[in-house]
Amino acid sequence: MVWTLVHPVKFHPPHLSTDPQKWLLKQIQIELSAFKAQNSRRTIPDVWIVASNIEPSGVANTGCFDAARAMVQKAFPKLAQRFHIWGGRKILDLLSQHPGVSAYYGEFLTAGNVLKKLHDELSDVRADISEIFRYLTVTQLSEQQFTKLEQAGSTVDNRPGIQQLFTDIPFKSDDYRGYAAAALAKTIAQIHRPNAQFPQEIAWTLWNNAPTRARVWFVKGGPGQGKSTLTQYIAQIQRAALILQATDLPILPAQAGLAEEIKTYARRHGLWPETPRIPFTVELKEYAFWFGQRGTSQSQRMLTYLAERLTKELGHQVLPGTLRRAFASSRWLFIFDGLDEVPGDVKDNVASEVLHFVDDALVGCNADAMIVCTSRPQGYSGQFASLGATTVELSALTGEQALRCATPLLQIGRSVTDSQTFIHILREALKSPPIIEIMKTPLQAHIMAVIVRDGGRPPERRWKLFNTFYEIIKKREGNRNLPDKNLAGLLREGDKLLRAIHNRLGFELHARAETSKGATTALDRDTLKRIVTETVSKLQDKAIRSTVSTVMKATTERLVLVNTPESGEYVRFDIRPLQEFFAAEYFYRDGFAERFHTRMRAIASDAHWREVMHFLISALVENGRSNELAVATSVLEEIDSGATPPSRAFQRRLARGARITARLLAEGVLEEDKQIRSRFLNAIIPIAAQSSPPTSLDRRLQQHSLGWLQDALLIALREQALSETIGAAIILGQILPDRDKRSREVAAFIKNAGPDYIAYFLYALAERTHYDSRRFPRWAVSIACEFLSLDTWFRFSEEVIAAASRIAGAHPETLRRELRLPAGGAAGVLCAALRSDAGGRAPALKPVIFKIHRALEIHSEPPHPNLDYQNWDDAVWEGLRGLPGLFGTISSMFEFLKSRAAQSQERFLASIGSNYANCEILPYPIKGFISDVSALNPNCVSDMETILQTTRPGWARFTMTFDHSGQADFQGVAQDFPQVLFYLLTDNAQRGAAEFMDDDGNIALMERGIRSTASHDILHAWRTLLGKPRLSGLFKNLVLQLADGPVYRKRYRRSVEPFPISLPEEAALLPHVVAAMVDAVDTENRHGYSPRPSTRADMLEWVASYVAKPAELKKLIADKSKNRRVRMAAFIMYRLHPKSRSNESPDILMDLYDPVESTWMLPGVANAMFDEILRQEPVAFDTFGILLEKYHADYFGRASLEAAFTAWREASSSPISSAKEPWIL
Repeated sequence: MVWTLVHPVKFHPPHLSTDPQKWLLKQIQIELSAFKAQNSRRTIPDVWIVASNIEPSGVANTGCFDAARAMVQKAFPKLAQRFHIWGGRKILDLLSQHPGVSAYYGEFLTAGNVLKKLHDELSDVRADISEIFRYLTVTQLSEQQFTKLEQAGSTVDNRPGIQQLFTDIPFKSDDYRGYAAAALAKTIAQIHRPNAQFPQEIAWTLWNNAPTRARVWFVKGGPGQGKSTLTQYIAQIQRAALILQATDLPILPAQAGLAEEIKTYARRHGLWPETPRIPFTVELKEYAFWFGQRGTSQSQRMLTYLAERLTKELGHQVLPGTLRRAFASSRWLFIFDGLDEVPGDVKDNVASEVLHFVDDALVGCNADAMIVCTSRPQGYSGQFASLGATTVELSALTGEQALRCATPLLQIGRSVTDSQTFIHILREALKSPPIIEIMKTPLQAHIMAVIVRDGGRPPERRWKLFNTFYEIIKKREGNRNLPDKNLAGLLREGDKLLRAIHNRLGFELHARAETSKGATTALDRDTLKRIVTETVSKLQDKAIRSTVSTVMKATTERLVLVNTPESGEYVRFDIRPLQEFFAAEYFYRDGFAERFHTRMRAIASDAHWREVMHFLISALVENGRSNELAVATSVLEEIDSGATPPSRAFQRRLARGARITARLLAEGVLEEDKQIRSRFLNAIIPIAAQSSPPTSLDRRLQQHSLGWLQDALLIALREQALSETIGAAIILGQILPDRDKRSREVAAFIKNAGPDYIAYFLYALAERTHYDSRRFPRWAVSIACEFLSLDTWFRFSEEVIAAASRIAGAHPETLRRELRLPAGGAAGVLCAALRSDAGGRAPALKPVIFKIHRALEIHSEPPHPNLDYQNWDDAVWEGLRGLPGLFGTISSMFEFLKSRAAQSQERFLASIGSNYANCEILPYPIKGFISDVSALNPNCVSDMETILQTTRPGWARFTMTFDHSGQADFQGVAQDFPQVLFYLLTDNAQRGAAEFMDDDGNIALMERGIRSTASHDILHAWRTLLGKPRLSGLFKNLVLQLADGPVYRKRYRRSVEPFPISLPEEAALLPHVVAAMVDAVDTENRHGYSPRPSTRADMLEWVASYVAKPAELKKLIADKSKNRRVRMAAFIMYRLHPKSRSNESPDILMDLYDPVESTWMLPGVANAMFDEILRQEPVAFDTFGILLEKYHADYFGRASLEAAFTAWREASSSPISSAKEPWIL
């Protein structure tokens, strides 16, 4: 029997004005026609049930049901008696009779079902669940209807709602690009209830963490980029949908109208949900304040906070247990907003409580919960890494996006003619690079719109934008027809006093926000009155009391940009950038010039005050404050220097002052005045020494700023020590064009700097330009060609050769000239061998999917047509003859492919250092001609025929996935793809793995797999073998022997999977363990398809899992019979071990350090002594500084520390709160 059960489902949207009975009949006729269509693939069912939310009328002969049956009778007579319509009432009755079905499909329940179920299950005497539901939907809908910017800068009446102003925000998430609200709406629609049945494979996890599917979003965006507005609008849409679906919910007509209006806009944006979630927004700064007030005997859990918050709002006690049951019974959206606003003294604890709530409390009650967390990059150092969230980075707006963002504000309340005029003014202004630069964020686009619609001229710099905004709002307030003459006079004539009050409040609020006690960034009225009195007393001799009274009265609603929250008991700035702007103004306008240096020195290097510093220096430049500007530049220089060589080395690598200067330059603050730029020369110079310079200098700078930066970096090249110029070379590689005559000087400098310097320069340049051939200057191509011509090219890493190859192959004509190739096709051949697009547009080569050994699915692409050596003419072969370095390797390989001559083989072998293992670092397009060589026994001599790819030569694999469709041929895999054998054996979906490992006939193949895996992850192979005692005993010596080989740091390493290590017998594994852990926490180098980043806290757990007793590690540190790298690894793990009772002295570091192993040793040491270095404890700090100073020319080692330095830069020491000097008062 063929059933078509509940098919098709016919939903009649409530907003349609059509007759629902006629509409249902029309839908049934459409389905019947589809059954009878000529090419229809449908099978006529034996039973046909149509489900709909429409109740079919049952009037005999004329009712909807009889009419529908007659239609079916006419089309399919035999089906008529087995046809039925299930209306909405029948479906609801069936669901009530079968609660299991109802629970399984719970995500499809409407708000009415949700509310009824919640009320039925949670009706205890202490809390009425309908009140909780109503507060989170109806009450919050009203309270959250306006944007914070709009509240700060518009009149009280006729304020536009967030739905009228919202424009979607672009974002990137690894390789994904999209718009945030659209992607968030899609993942909100998914089911996010925990399910242990889901595969645990990395591939599944990565797929499931795509932005449109992820359970947890971590939204990262700079000041004003729209993090809070995004979550506020999405939450409003969910509330509106819940209200409109819950038809029996008591609401006011205005609230229903607001929900309908939000629905209209949401549908227009494609954001309207069919199954909405109950939104619950937590401002983390408020939770941090509550957290800091709790005693040690009181619960600090998030669940307790939510219960207490609801108790306060509702006036009824809400118990945590009630919330647990509520969370289990519906769909929820939790928003944790503003981790960056949480003070440093509790930030880690607050993040930890969020993690506990998300991954324990919600999982424990089986909640279908979507989570969104937000933070600025500033002040964030990986606290949410363990959430496994999808990181969504809000992108800078393009000019067109900024105009779209500003347009709603330009149109609201204006005639069509006026709004078109405003839009034209702004569109013309956006043709100016400085305006484009300033409108990179939604906040600044909206402020610009406020200025333009008020008749103002679009300002070209950020400080002017905020200052003009303040002036316009003050003017708007002053023009109001106020009955209070004193207040009206204050707003019209008291500019200096109003500005002073704003400035003082900005400073006080930002200073208090350093610690949990001031986390809410709001002042009570008593404190406000004291501050107003002090401010007025400084400016007036008379009428102090009446002026204070007038100001206090004004703040009961709003004083220009100072807002009063709902209760009226506190004042604050609703927008944090405004608070930071006025805090900066306070520093130089408060009348105490003699304190300026002390104040600025205190805050200059602190992450909490970074935006204030930017506003402050911008203000000094804009207002021509020469004396204060001289102090500011000297402070920027001071924080990048140190009293001792170790301290100086550390501060120079942090380069906090230089990075502030770089941002000023990138945002055009220094563009207009040559003399002002010259003051910052010494402040920008430390950028020249950065192995990872700030990316803000990568983008297009304004004309004068660009020229000045080029000059400054050239000065650094000429005057600084060689190791202190690597950053200058990298930046010049992006901003110095070929037409500039100085490019020849730069190229000559780099070519003479030595191969290690050149290697890092090429690697960093390729990484920062994403290998885009259009962004490589020809002078850099010349450097790459010369580098690859070295006879010892193979001593560099695969990553370096890949970078150099892609740069050298970017411009065929430049390569031809550098290698002195004759005219013809030789240059094109070499470019195709170096990079897949051959330096031009990539050919349309259709990838092919190969399924091999019933285990692997390989996506491959054919070689570039230029590499078809059988079609080369004599001119090509002649041009390739006698080339040096890597180019000679490529030439001799093709010669052998053509002739199979012994001389060609000898030349090829000589060109790779007589070691076939060096084939692993050949450029990507050439690897397609070479078989895997990692499994070869190093003691045997292999000829060329052994390593040549005999099946599909030249085909390059770009994706390999496991095929679960059949019984895997493990023997075939071990023979042809030994590097993936152990990953395949541990894939839970593969059958026959145990049998393969137990078969003694496969011992040789297992060894082949071990040798191959050793080149990238020996730990995984050994962990697999530990599950088979017979195999681990058989291969233990081999594994330990291979572990004595190179330690590889791979950026795409699998997640760490600890296993017990027996010491001292298996000590050789420890360096690999440290490298694996360092990779896992290195968020700076995490690629899009790698697992989620981990944290230093994870490292402690891993170390304890690897080695249970720290005393065993301590013995290894002192055991001089062990090599240095084993002892260094033991030192790092001992310092990280959670059970170590004392910290091993860092004095021993200088004896154990090996620069050859720097890329895992340096970050390992940094993680092991992170807090001590941050606190600058003398022994640890000096020892680490000495390492930096002594090995200053180890560029890759320095780059491996970037994640640690980023974390140190983002730390805050609460400089104002912790200071004892009287100037803070």
